[in-house]
Amino acid sequence: MKRTFVIALAILFLLTACQATPDAPIVVQKDMEQMIERADSAPAFAEGDARLAIRERCGFPAEYDYRTEKGKLQIDVKAGVDVPDVYLMPIVRVAARDFTQEEVSRLFDLLCGEKTMYILPDRMSKAQIEEQLIRAKKNAAQLAASGNEDDISTAAYYADELVPMLEKLYASAPEDNELVPSDGTLGRMELTDPDGGVIGSYLGLHAAENAVPGYTKDFGAQFWVKNNDDMLTSAVFSENAMHLSGRAKATGAGLFYSAAAASTFNAPNSKMPLPTDAAQKAGVSPDEARAKVESFLEANGLPFDTHDIGFAQGESSGSDPKPYCYMLECRRIVEGVPCASAGVGASYASNDALAESWDYERMSFRVDGSGIISMNWNSPLTIMNTVVEDCTLMPFEDIVSVFEKMMPISHEPLAREDFMGSVNFDIDRVSLEFVRVTEQNSIGHGLLVPAWCFYGTRTAIYNDGTRYDHHSDGYGCHLIVNAVDGSVIDPQKGY
Repeated sequence: MKRTFVIALAILFLLTACQATPDAPIVVQKDMEQMIERADSAPAFAEGDARLAIRERCGFPAEYDYRTEKGKLQIDVKAGVDVPDVYLMPIVRVAARDFTQEEVSRLFDLLCGEKTMYILPDRMSKAQIEEQLIRAKKNAAQLAASGNEDDISTAAYYADELVPMLEKLYASAPEDNELVPSDGTLGRMELTDPDGGVIGSYLGLHAAENAVPGYTKDFGAQFWVKNNDDMLTSAVFSENAMHLSGRAKATGAGLFYSAAAASTFNAPNSKMPLPTDAAQKAGVSPDEARAKVESFLEANGLPFDTHDIGFAQGESSGSDPKPYCYMLECRRIVEGVPCASAGVGASYASNDALAESWDYERMSFRVDGSGIISMNWNSPLTIMNTVVEDCTLMPFEDIVSVFEKMMPISHEPLAREDFMGSVNFDIDRVSLEFVRVTEQNSIGHGLLVPAWCFYGTRTAIYNDGTRYDHHSDGYGCHLIVNAVDGSVIDPQKGY
């Protein structure tokens, strides 16, 4: 099915800086070579220090407390300081990669099991299009009769654009589509623009239990893979003063599995804290759900841990009880060091709306009493080489000096908005982790550098009383400070 992607990117600019010592002024320093040179300037170990873990060797504290208030912005820090239990803190070069056929086949067999999966046809049949035409015409009539200005505008789109497009597709559509069983083998798939022109291709797979879905019948279980080879540059389909319509070139393969039961659940960021009766509702305890995922990871040799677990409530029809499941976020572990959740989907080559981007790696699972009901793995990495074996890390007091200066600068603009009543940050965890930065003039190659990530909850209260709570486990760190040079890392820029 042809789709038009409308991209409206709102880029949030963070000031970037470094601080060599608490007394030195913060200056812009994004020079990768200087950072690596500084990281590789570790002095020789004092006698006995080589046997000390990073926390003891560097004297990092167990806790960090701080509070400041500036206008409508309030920042409260009462945080544990997490440091990986390692003896060396390296810098590692990484690159984007595709999924191999061996990987795909193994995951396909494990996740789909005994289900019969079919390759999704690349064109809809006449019956499918006819069903969509009937629904589009019905929706257009209902919206036009509502009297609402926005509904009338949408009705015009249905009548003037969607219905003619479907009628055009109907004329050349096959009467029916032959169902071809899938064994997980990847194949060449085309990317098309809204007029059917081929603008690229990739090696991938889209298989489903029901390969001929309609409005009254869903896909059932789904398994899809999108590798990133042979992608063309960004393509603009249309453009006006309000938005661009097109497809941006993005680096980052994707693999997704969803059992039929998983289709009833909301988006990943809708996860809730664990209720006291979670085990009863989901049919499995939190520890058992985590153990299922950890066992799956270990069996497949996947170097990830399960660092965050939440709860989700699905939709139900009629009097059926609402389903529940656990949502587990995983993070890659490299040489004993966890990789941080960036919170944004990708780093971008520029501020253009269709700029080339590199997705951040992310892996998540959903689990209920029946087992794993979904897996999502985006933008896998390959480990290239170790650039610095053991970094010279800044003292923690220097890091928090950067935080205490840059956190208000980065977030005060939101608090100053006329519609905003207050913006409060409660930072409850500070963690030394790997953060991916993009190497100069490269999309798809980068470095994992040690950085201090400040996690917690941002509460935005608007003047009308509306309140939004965003916890950084779902939305990423509120500030990231390079542990080597004290620069603030902006994950959307990739450095």
